Amino acid sequence: ARDNEVSILRKTDPMKAYFNCHTDITLPYDEIREIVVVQIMNMLSIKNFSKSYKNDKKAVENLNLEVMKGDIFGFIGHNGAGKTTTIRAIAGVLDFEEGEITIDNISIKKDPVSCKKRTAYIPDNPDLYEHLTGIGYLNFIGDIYEVNRCEEGSAIFFSTHVLEVAEKLCNKIAIIKNGKLISHGTTEEVKGNSSLEEVFMELIEEK
Repeated sequence: ARDNEVSILRKTDPMKAYFNCHTDITLPYDEIREIVVVQIMNMLSIKNFSKSYKNDKKAVENLNLEVMKGDIFGFIGHNGAGKTTTIRAIAGVLDFEEGEITIDNISIKKDPVSCKKRTAYIPDNPDLYEHLTGIGYLNFIGDIYEVNRCEEGSAIFFSTHVLEVAEKLCNKIAIIKNGKLISHGTTEEVKGNSSLEEVFMELIEEK
């Protein structure tokens, strides 16, 4: 994203303004890669999700995750691990053939519009209309999909390269490597007595 676009999002604090029920959560936008906010009383479910590109290399292979209401879920991995592919599939902006992704028990493949009414997606490089403020842009997109501005039970699923942010914000963590899930659970379960960065580096360096 261009510097002025990133600064617009940061200055207006659109996530806090748009989702008024999360005024107690401060999100450091410059350290977070991509975000999906799920406005549901149930959960986000990813089952046996796989995605291959034209060279037949699997970007994601047989991924299974459950995100429950109230979760702040950190999805971490190295560049090219499959984070962006997964998040874009959840947001309904990337087609896939294998597996199932449901939001509030609704299939993103079968009913993408209903799923988008229950989510808000902020990409790594957002395409913004330059004449709109950050909140204006979110209101515009939200109105298109009739997104409820404040609904209890929301969950946040995001990726970041700053592990300290994930450790402080998240109650659950998933680590992906070369398209495969290698660790997931509560933040405490994943990191144990070590820091999240120490655990991440150890897992990533394993062959």
